[in-house]
This record gives sequence, structure tokens and C-alpha cells, in this order.
Amino acid sequence: MDRLSDKFSRAFRVKEILAHAERYLAHLPRPAKAESQQPETLGEHMELVLAYARRICGVHGLDAIIEALIDDIVDNLHFVHRSIAKNYMFDLFVDAIVFHDFGKTNEFFQLDKMKNNDPLFKGHMPELFSPRSGHSELGAFIFSVFHLEKINDLEIPEADEADKTKLSVLALFFSNSILLHHSPKLSKPQERVSKSQFLDKRDNLKKYIQLYRGFPQADISNAYFDALKDVFTEFECYPIDFSLFALLRLNFSILTAADYLATGQYSYGLELKTEDDWGILSDEKRAEAINSARTNQDKPYNIKAYNLFKRIGSGEEEFAEPQTISEENLNILRTEMAVKVLQTLEKHHDNRLFYLEAPTGGGKTNLSMLAVSELLNSDKLLRKVFYVFPFTTLITQTHKAIKETLLLDDTQVALLHSRAGFQSSGTKQYNIDEEDAIYGGQRRDFLQNLFALYPFTLITHVRFFDILKSNRKDDIYLMHRLANSIIILDELQSYPPRQWDKMLYLLDQYGKFFNIRFILMSATLPRLTEIEAIKRASGKLPEVIDLLPNAKSYFQNPNFKGRVSFRFALLDKGELPGEELAAIVLEKSRDRSEKNEGRVFTIVEFIFKKSATEFRSIIESSPTFFDEIFVLSGTILESRRRIIINYLKRKRTAAGLKILLITTQVVEAGVDIDMDLGFKNVSLIDSDEQLAGRVNRNVGKRECEVWLFRKDDPMVLYKSDYRYQITKNLPSTFHQEILENKDFALLYRRVFDEIEKRNKNEMIENFSMDYLNHFRKLDYLKIDEKFKIIDQQTLSIFVPALLPIEIEDQYENIEPFFNKFELDFLSKATVDDIFTDNGRYVNGAAVWKLYRDILSNPNEDFIAKKIEQKVMQGILAKFTFSMFASDSNRSKLALHSLSESSLPDYYYLHRWQEDDIYSLESGLNESKLVDPIL
Repeated sequence: MDRLSDKFSRAFRVKEILAHAERYLAHLPRPAKAESQQPETLGEHMELVLAYARRICGVHGLDAIIEALIDDIVDNLHFVHRSIAKNYMFDLFVDAIVFHDFGKTNEFFQLDKMKNNDPLFKGHMPELFSPRSGHSELGAFIFSVFHLEKINDLEIPEADEADKTKLSVLALFFSNSILLHHSPKLSKPQERVSKSQFLDKRDNLKKYIQLYRGFPQADISNAYFDALKDVFTEFECYPIDFSLFALLRLNFSILTAADYLATGQYSYGLELKTEDDWGILSDEKRAEAINSARTNQDKPYNIKAYNLFKRIGSGEEEFAEPQTISEENLNILRTEMAVKVLQTLEKHHDNRLFYLEAPTGGGKTNLSMLAVSELLNSDKLLRKVFYVFPFTTLITQTHKAIKETLLLDDTQVALLHSRAGFQSSGTKQYNIDEEDAIYGGQRRDFLQNLFALYPFTLITHVRFFDILKSNRKDDIYLMHRLANSIIILDELQSYPPRQWDKMLYLLDQYGKFFNIRFILMSATLPRLTEIEAIKRASGKLPEVIDLLPNAKSYFQNPNFKGRVSFRFALLDKGELPGEELAAIVLEKSRDRSEKNEGRVFTIVEFIFKKSATEFRSIIESSPTFFDEIFVLSGTILESRRRIIINYLKRKRTAAGLKILLITTQVVEAGVDIDMDLGFKNVSLIDSDEQLAGRVNRNVGKRECEVWLFRKDDPMVLYKSDYRYQITKNLPSTFHQEILENKDFALLYRRVFDEIEKRNKNEMIENFSMDYLNHFRKLDYLKIDEKFKIIDQQTLSIFVPALLPIEIEDQYENIEPFFNKFELDFLSKATVDDIFTDNGRYVNGAAVWKLYRDILSNPNEDFIAKKIEQKVMQGILAKFTFSMFASDSNRSKLALHSLSESSLPDYYYLHRWQEDDIYSLESGLNESKLVDPIL
């Protein structure tokens, strides 16, 4: 039995230590169960909480992680009696969970909340708390007094009294978990404990201590409490940057999750039993995923790579190094890269941080899945996998690839992003009461969604980093799930450089203490380990292993480097008028078409949607050379985006077809299209390379080009990005050298120098002198606020259009756009005209009315209400696009929105057709979006 499990097994049991324990209630049944279910006693609830906490720690292998964090804290706080301090910190960790509801002995909690008419509760106690029925303050008081007196009695020599003082302060820090376990956010313990109600009222609380048999009699002096508060600030001088922050936050994660799960079991009969219930990889599923990655017939180069790897092991193999461009040679290179990844992991599988830099077309996602399978094979403690993406389109695309490659189903993969709806397991059968037969499975699904109880999770980078550093309870819930996992961060270049030092610090610390393997991926990978500030913070730079040690050789191979040729001549023309650009696009497209049996797929990318709209008008103002003209931008709805992409993929080999795709930067990553010719408004070097990844994507064509031009100034979007600041005044030859030679290190070295200068500047806020101090101060709010992946507020705009229930996929098969769960949900709605045209379309106007009705009349059942909200989130997202939340945009949108139907920052575009403000084909019409007359 590990130490944590032993502590839980020996922990206090309410029924054994609380006088008249059976008369204290913790929860009442739901109204639907009031006649058939007994109230839950405090003792029963605490048994469930402890059982879940113990199970969480066991399932996720937290004992070793908590021990490592405690060891680091004991070292950094310079305890003299290490073993005593270490053992006592385990006690504090467990007891913060054990004691969390001891405050429900508050007489007014029993009278007001539990409607407990037991004669034991006569209202004779003074009203000490606000609200008077509160129990968290009292629970924190009981915990604090118990441990302060117990610490005072420890057998530590008087000369080493400082050990007791440090443990006493830690006890008050842990009491913060109890104080805030019903709060939506975790706050700085020094401030929260110092302002707690129980400190001023502790003399009147002794009677509550006396209810618990064998507890100390609360004779801790006021002076001692006050002295401890003075010691709080001393802790900021110790080098405990991460470990104490993580230990306290992990304690809060386990406590709140266990409390939620225990309450869910009592209220709804939702019990987690099997490994599948807990969302971890069983031995059987692990073996199946590993075998599938090695033998999947859809990835012939994987099969060849594994066979070759088995033969040569970590030895060297002479590959053909093909220099002519062909699909066959491309697969030879993919096979070689796969072997190199397998060889590297065989040597370094115990490392925590890995880089995976591979050229576009090299199959980074596939290589990452090979790496995942090998890491799962090498460390049996690894039982969860997280894929982290900057764009929801990448989640959708990778979701399908992961399922197919590793033979996963929807019960094993979670999608966590703002546009995701309610994920239903659909086929699962649950042991539920007949009364709850309609909702029982959905409630279980809700629990799985809330806690991401899936072995594979695909998540946005904003949500992922919130799990690492946010002070919000809903994010901290998932912290414990990160332990013993593999986490792949894709498109690393899309993260703002001013956050790179913070990001690497968190990845390094979580990897070290939580046994996480991080794989950082990009085709233009910044080597974050060149950030010296991390070395100053932790004494050394993290070791990051390159899964492809000689990646540059692949970038230089003609199958990748020769895939697309960049053309820079248009940059010398300065800002191009739309008419001149259109003439050039038509000329180059005609030339390409003549050399390619009449076929050409051209993409033109702008920085702003307004320029894209104007360009389309110019192209369409005269008889056009193109058979089809499509627009993709951030204002195009998801159904239209999928229709366009599926059409392009379906027709990519069609002879004689001429297509023009006009777009903004939404296509740069995550959009799986294969164009012949590209034009791009020059911006960030990384961004230009990403657009090139949409041209000749499958390396099957010759003489494919990307022309860079100047139109809109990138400063509006990128003025705070170090990459833009560095390159804006450099000659275009610098830009050209990097793109042609794929030597992005030239850029990143300058970026790292900029980060280093900032971190040495005492006059500005930075990582070295400011951000780390927030960890030392346990300032959860600042740790969250000062690390923002996206620091831009947006407005949501709802378009009440008719959207198809089904669309054609790339193979001309029908695929659902609204899933079965969403359609069932809508079919049960009381709103008229949800479906139109014989059920082929969903009516956006009716969907919005349904949404407003749900907001006005929410379901009284808590979980049913949450399910409704989550289902509606997914449905609404299909009708919604976003814009920057500027005052100008707000005032303009207000003219075209129905004010009585709209919500704050969510506009209902009711007259979109009459006002010609929006079309499904082109998105928002900015020319109609004029400033209001004042």
C-alpha cells in the first residue's frame, strides 16, 4: 500500500468521531426522489468523498507525484527534520479533504439548508457566519485548530522550532482548499485565510470543536494566529516557485472533484467503477492502440518502418535519400522519419520533453501517433493522451486520423473546445433507476464531459493551459488527470512569443513532477530551450530531445523543399492595388492552367476580410476565367467551410477545372487542402510558410509557386508579436533567405534575444523578475492573468439561416452536420418550425428562440440544465461567427441586430438577407457595416 492510500485508510471517519453523527445531514434528495430516497448523512457523504479521493489518487498514480512535490518543498524550505516534515505534509494533504465538510455541523446549516428538525438543533448557537448557514469557514477552522495544536506537540527540539512554524503556515495554506471548495475560483491563501471569518470569531467556535471526540480544545492563542499571519510573507523569500503552487492546486483539484463525484453518486446514482468509467487506457486498449499504430494498412510506410526498426534497432540504415519528387519517394522519406523517431525514443523514452520538427507533408500527426504508441509501450504508468491544438479545425481533422490509426471509438476520445457540443456515448447502457431512464445515460455522459473521462482528449491550447495555470475551479477539476500522461502540442509557432518563457517553464515543471511526456510539434519549430530566463529560474535549461535529430536534411530534400517555390518579385512593387493584384492572379493562373491540362487551383490569402471581399468583387466584375470562386474567412459558417473543403478535396484531380479560393489566415493551419498556386499578403514568416503548406500538399505536382505581395499592413494584427517587431524593418532578403532555406532558427535567435532583453529589463514586467514571483506568492489570479495565449476579446454573431442536416463528404458520401443527439434534442423542443424543407434543414431563427426560452426557463434539474446548455453550445456554434470586440464593431453590429433578442456580446443578425449584410457564400459584407450616424 502506498503512503497516500495508507493515509486515506487511516483518516478520521465522521461516524466514529462526531457525537450523534447519524443525526447530521450532508445532502437532501432531489425533489423527484424526495419520497423514495433518504437524506444523506454527513458520515455517508464523507465516506464517499474519501473513497473517490483515494480512487482518483490510485487511478492516476498520484502518490509518487505528491511525494516528489513534497520532497521539493521540504528541500526548499530547509526543514531540519525532513522525515517529520514530509510525513506531516502528507497528513495535511489528506486531511484537507477529510475535514472539508466538518463545518456542516454548523447548526444553521442543518436548520436552513437541510431542513433538519432534529431536536439536537434548537437554534441556541449564535449566528457567527455570513451567510449563517455557511460551512466552509467552520470546516477550515476545525482543520486549522486541529493541526496547529498537533504541530505544536510534535517532538521537535526547541532549537528547531522554525520547523513547527513552517508546518503551521503550510497548515493554514491547506485550509484554503476547505475555505474555497464551493467557490468558483481559487485565490491567494495568504489573503483568503487572513480575511477568513473564523479568525475573528474563533473564541465562539470552541463548542464546535468539542463535538468531535478527541480533538484539541481550541486553546491556540490569538497571538499565535497573528504571528503565523506575519510569517506568510516570509514564504515568498523561499525558492518554492512551482512545487507548493502545484501541491496546493492539486489538493484543490482532488478535493473538488471527489466532492462533485460523491454528490453525483448520491443525487443521480452516477458511480465510477471500471477503468473505462475513469477514462484511462486499460492494458487491453493500450495493446490494441500500440499494435494498430504498427500494423495499420492505411499507413504502409508505418508497417515498413516498424519492420525495418525491428531489424536494425538503434543502428544506422542507409536510406536511398531520393532526390526526385514523387509520391513513392515521399513515402520512402516518411518511412525513414518514422524509423528515426522510433530509434530516438528507444534511447530517450524516459525524457520528459521532445521536439518533433518535420516539413509540411512529412506527416507530423502520424509521427506523433507513432511516438505516442512507443511511449505507451515503454512506460505502463502512462494511461492518458492529450492532443493540444490552436484551432478547432485541427481538432476535427486530427480526431478522425487518431480514431482510424489507433482504432478508437467515440467512447474513447473527447473533444474539448468552445464550439464542441454535448458528447454522447450513445451506445452505453447504464444501470439506472427506471424513473431516470430518459436522463440517466445523459447524466453519465455529462460527468464524462465535465471531467474529460476519456483516455484520449483533443483540446484547444487555451483550455489546456488554463488547466495548467487557471484559478477557476472548472479548469482545476482536470489538473489531476494530467498526471502520467502524454501531451502533444501542435503548431507551436502559433503561440505568442512573449509567452514562450512562461510556457516552457510550466511544461518543464509539470513534466518533471507529474511524469508527463510533452511532444512539441511544428514545421517551423522554435527551440524554446534557448530562453536563458528558464535557466536562471531553475538552475538549468530543460533537456529537450529532437525526435528527428537531423530534421534539416528532410527540409532540404526536394520532395519537401522543392514542393513549392516562393516568389518575391511582387514585394518590390509596394502596396498592390486590388485591380493590379487581380490581373497578376489571372495571368499566373492562366499560365499554370495551360501547363496543366487546363486545370488550376489558386488560393489568394489576405490579412483582412475586407480586402478579400473587395478582391472577389474585382474578380467577378468581368467575365472570369475561373469555374468556381470560393471564399473562406472567419465569418464563414462551419457548414459552408466543410462544403468548400470537401469539394476541393473531391475535385483535386479533376482535369480542366479552374478554381479560385479567396481566404484570410484561417486556412494557414489545419485546413487539409491541396492547391496549385498561391498568393499571400506577406506577414509573419511562420504564417507565410504555413500558407505554402496548403499548396502542392501531397507533392504530386510540378512548378507550384507561392507569390508574396503587399496589401494590408500586418501591424494591426501583429504589432505586439516579437517576430513582426524584429522583421518589419529588415530587408525582404532576410524573409527570402529563411523561407527558401527553411532556416527558421535565423528568425528565432533574434526572437530569443528580444525575450532575453525583456527579462533583463527591470523597468518592465517580465518572466524573470515578475512572473516567478507570482508563484512564490501563491498568487493564483496573477499566474493566470499574466499568461494569456489569446489576449483579445471577441463578439459572437448569430446568423438565423437555414443550415443543412447533412452534407457531402470528399467521397460524395453523405455525412451528418448535426449529430443524432443534437437532432433528437431539437426534435423534442416545443418551438415551432425547427426543421424545414421536409426535415432537410435546421431553422436558425427557431434555434435562437429555443435558446432564449432555455435561458428564461432553465431546467430545475441541475445536471439536466447543464446538459441543455452544452447541447445548445454545439448547435449555436454552427450558426455563429466571431469578430474582435471593439467599440466600433459593437456599434456597427447594433444597427443590424435585433436588440431585444440579442445578448451582451452575442448579436442576433435578424435582417441579414434584407440588409445584404451577410451571405452564406461570402460571409460578412463589410461594405454594409458602416458606422452609425451620431
